Amino acid sequence: MEYAIQINNIKYLKNVTQEYSRIYYGNEFCPHLGISLGEVKQVVEFCSINHKELTLVTPYIIEDYREAIEAILKYLVEKNVKCEIVINDWGLLYHVNRVYNEQFELVLGCLLNKMKKSPVVMNLIDKVSVDTRQVLEKASINLSPTWEYIEDLKIKRVEFENTLQGNRIENKMPFEKSLRYPYIFITTARKCITNYCVKNLPYYNLVKCSQSCKETYLSLYNRIMQRELVLKGNTLFYKNDILPDNLEKEFSRLVFNASNVMDV
Repeated sequence: MEYAIQINNIKYLKNVTQEYSRIYYGNEFCPHLGISLGEVKQVVEFCSINHKELTLVTPYIIEDYREAIEAILKYLVEKNVKCEIVINDWGLLYHVNRVYNEQFELVLGCLLNKMKKSPVVMNLIDKVSVDTRQVLEKASINLSPTWEYIEDLKIKRVEFENTLQGNRIENKMPFEKSLRYPYIFITTARKCITNYCVKNLPYYNLVKCSQSCKETYLSLYNRIMQRELVLKGNTLFYKNDILPDNLEKEFSRLVFNASNVMDV
């Protein structure tokens, strides 16, 4: 089992302990929080000095972030940096394959490996048929007819999340698998109300981002879901730190992703 930790801020690299052999760097949920070239240079240097493997995490791509991500890709190729890239945008995946053919190890991110993730699933799981339960326990990558297409796009690994209902995984899936914990994203969106709420503004601005979500998160509760929900920026999460029984059997990597919510 390989142990990895996700970091969203350069200043927290110093807190990475020896138990983690790989660093995931970046945010997959918002292009306004996307990694910069300056950050990439620093994290590449840190990983080289401290003998850590590197995985860069990318969000869905908007036009304003396209040049930034292109500069990062060019830098990695010019410096011959060997790393993984977690892809959460089909357009970026196509672009990387077309322009940077097999320069990187590509990982299918959790935004593209879709699944029913709401905690409300647990209110239904024991009331539905066996077939329906199995559907609720499966992510979209379990559709075997898609495997050839995904392989053609040079995907080597797929990210899963530690959902409450667990992950039922098809036999003979041709990809390495990572399990992300303890935070599971329920849903995400382009619009973000954090700055609007925190600073009591009369409106929110979709384009101009203050990154106020770096400073705070909103703790919510829903009587139907019966657990704390966390709104961090544009994304809603819940926490599940109980690891599954099939961890060693199904997954080759465990990714600690508390930085998606907490300032760590």
